[in-house]
Amino acid sequence: MDWGEKFNSNGATLVVKERGRSRVNGQTVITYNLFASGLPKDSEYTLWTKLVGSKPQAVADAFINNDGLVVNVLSDPVHSVAEDPINSNYSGVFIVVTGLQPKEEFQTIQQSGREGASTKATAAEDGSYKVLIFPFVKGQSSGKLRLKVSAKTCAVGLEVPWGQGSYAIQ
Repeated sequence: MDWGEKFNSNGATLVVKERGRSRVNGQTVITYNLFASGLPKDSEYTLWTKLVGSKPQAVADAFINNDGLVVNVLSDPVHSVAEDPINSNYSGVFIVVTGLQPKEEFQTIQQSGREGASTKATAAEDGSYKVLIFPFVKGQSSGKLRLKVSAKTCAVGLEVPWGQGSYAIQ
């Protein structure tokens, strides 16, 4: 089963935006928040992720506040409940490939640790391909994510270290 934008509801989007940067133990920590649009705000949702080589998994109950921020808990001042945004740090890697032909079909190969997957994908109207990958592998404290995109006229690959020892001071 593929995973991607074709599973979105019409007009619905989920985007990742940088919330801020701070220094912790001499290292830079970047926090990201999720924002949704095009979905009802009076509903409860389930946030799913898909790790390389595995099936999608539910990871959190989610709500959408009035600003579109995806949160674990909506604010309830009457009952002294504070809003709790779902933060996403370096658990996901967002990759954008450009220069493909519009609507071109191509092959991707993802490998992270001992797990991997090969899928077919299609470029967007502007010749881009965007994918959010969660590279962590159960039972491993670190590894490398490898992604290769092979189209008719070109191929590109990248490698991203993850986990223990992979974070660089900025």
